[in-house]
Amino acid sequence: MVSKDHECHILWLLDSGEALIGKCLDEHVWPDVILIDAELGDSSGISLCRRLREVNSSVSVVIITSYPLRRYYYRAIMAGAQGLIHKSDYRYLIPVLHEVHDGSAMSVSTFRDMSEVTGADGITISSQESGDDDRPPAPQEWFKSASDSYDMRHSRKYKDKSCLNYMEEMVLRLSAEGMTQNDIAREIGISSTSVRTYSLRARRKLKSKTLIQAVVTWLSINS
Repeated sequence: MVSKDHECHILWLLDSGEALIGKCLDEHVWPDVILIDAELGDSSGISLCRRLREVNSSVSVVIITSYPLRRYYYRAIMAGAQGLIHKSDYRYLIPVLHEVHDGSAMSVSTFRDMSEVTGADGITISSQESGDDDRPPAPQEWFKSASDSYDMRHSRKYKDKSCLNYMEEMVLRLSAEGMTQNDIAREIGISSTSVRTYSLRARRKLKSKTLIQAVVTWLSINS
């Protein structure tokens, strides 16, 4: 829990994903922020975040990992997390918790500072100016607030396209932006073979003969 005087208090520690979901169903024990290890013992931290976001629209989630940030960046966003930090970035832990404690997403500027230390190469952040104000340029894909993430996962369109997993959707989205398979592989930090596999699965699920047809179908669902 994050108090008004900027102190953080640990309410509970859990080593079970099921126990965490149970806690988040009881509003009397909700914390402001939940810090989830991406590499949990009994389940994936990303899948746990996804399950939590489907039942709770108030608690912020920050994913923490010892792997390069690009490994979980897009997955954390699509799972409904509000931030992502590296385990070596202990200096940024408290600032990030303060940023997201009210359900907001972590700031672009904090992520930029952090990525200079841990190497978030492979994550595309727009170089275009964000306007006349002093805000940093927005990344190509960014974290949403807890409530917006909850709404996304419960929207009709999301359910319509829920046959696709997050990596299949990511391949289609980047393909729609004109990226080749090799471009996509570099962008999200996986092999070109994996990109082809996700592309093929998406085509089959959307009953499309070609990648272009799959992209058009996916775009129509998301329009």
